[in-house]
Amino acid sequence: MSEPHPDPHGEGMARIAQLAAVAASAAETILRVRAARLRARAGEPSPAASAVDTAAPQRRDGGAQPITGARAATAPSSPSYSAVASAPQPARQMRTPKGRGTSTSRQGAERPVAGPRAVQAQEELRAIHQQAAAFFGAAAKQSWVPDYLHQRSLEAALSEPWVAGYAPASWTALTDQLRSAGWRDAALEASGLSRRARTGNLIDTFRDRLVLPIRDAEGNAVAFVGRARPGAPAHIPKYLNSPRTDLYDKASVLFGLAEGRPHLRAGGTPVLVEGPLDAVAVTHGTHGRYVGLAPCGTALTGAQVRRLAVEVDLPSRGLVVATDADEAGTRSAGRAYERLSSSTHRLLRAGLAPGTDPADLLHDRGPEALLAALTKGARPLVDTAVEVRLQPWADKLQWVEGRVGAARAAAPLLTGLPPGPRERCCQNLAGRLGLEPSTVQELVAAARPALEQPSRSSTPPPTPPAVPNRRLR
Repeated sequence: MSEPHPDPHGEGMARIAQLAAVAASAAETILRVRAARLRARAGEPSPAASAVDTAAPQRRDGGAQPITGARAATAPSSPSYSAVASAPQPARQMRTPKGRGTSTSRQGAERPVAGPRAVQAQEELRAIHQQAAAFFGAAAKQSWVPDYLHQRSLEAALSEPWVAGYAPASWTALTDQLRSAGWRDAALEASGLSRRARTGNLIDTFRDRLVLPIRDAEGNAVAFVGRARPGAPAHIPKYLNSPRTDLYDKASVLFGLAEGRPHLRAGGTPVLVEGPLDAVAVTHGTHGRYVGLAPCGTALTGAQVRRLAVEVDLPSRGLVVATDADEAGTRSAGRAYERLSSSTHRLLRAGLAPGTDPADLLHDRGPEALLAALTKGARPLVDTAVEVRLQPWADKLQWVEGRVGAARAAAPLLTGLPPGPRERCCQNLAGRLGLEPSTVQELVAAARPALEQPSRSSTPPPTPPAVPNRRLR
């Protein structure tokens, strides 16, 4: 018995129905895409963004639910959360949309005007950092942090305005806490407080560290800096900073500025230091007469100077540099002068003993000694900058050409000084190099056009050329 033949008519109808279903699905997809584009133009959140938004725990008032209960290294950069929040797009750096322009921040630097989604993502990151600060603060009570700060006469760091905390010696203590509060992994990774291990698992960025919040101009915690436990292995960085995020760029933030703002407004003098605990020591040890500021993880930048200038009238108030009294600290002080000299002529370097820093001085000799180092013991910062410029010529100063070359290298540092200080520096430099004061003055006058080139201050002096073996008689 032969098998029945398929019905051509029925098979054709089934094929048509299948094609119609595919066409309907495609039309529905097109409509969804068009609707999403219309929502984006109107500034409304997409369903994907709403899913992320609902992941954050909320208070009754609409805010995020809080948790109850030397030289710095920088962690790897986190992906942009503004991109993560607008899934399914990959993480990327946010750019200024066409037609939205820029705005001027409180620090005086232009930044893109963020769209609604980016603003909402930033608010979520602030909420995460607020919860992290509460978690670290609670963990500090049962850690080595209080004893360590007490031993260094810095117990004031545990309270307002600094509020030091502790990151537990656990791989995922903070990550687990924030997950239990409802935050998704994408938000935790974008905050910089969690990072991917080589296994692919999410782990805490800060572990077994004293942590201090780094605050923005409004006083909100936007990052952290952590100090390793005393006696930690040599391969562990002494200081670790949060990575760059949508909220935090270390090149534009000064630790201690938000905490010291009331003292600065009352007439306090800013003091540039190297580490966050030095900043606490200066502000606390002088009762706000001087305010410690630390550029965590970077040399002093133009953006940081501009931010400081918003809070302080630098030309009249001036600034003291209290970097460590060692070779690296001296180089740092010299670079700071070149960065600051166009903003103010009132620049001093604190008189610290070799091998000490402000925190050491406060602990070893007390507040009076620290205050004396910032006042009576301070000397013009330009002298330090000149010494740094002369260092590459140290083995060539026995020759005339070497001495003239050294004076020429230092001359640009003196061009912007007022007449009185400039005359003093020319006399000192001439005596230091065994040259006629008129020779140094001519070199300074010739270097004056270099002052009109802003990029010149950040350019290192040229390498000294070979000098013929002709001694000065």
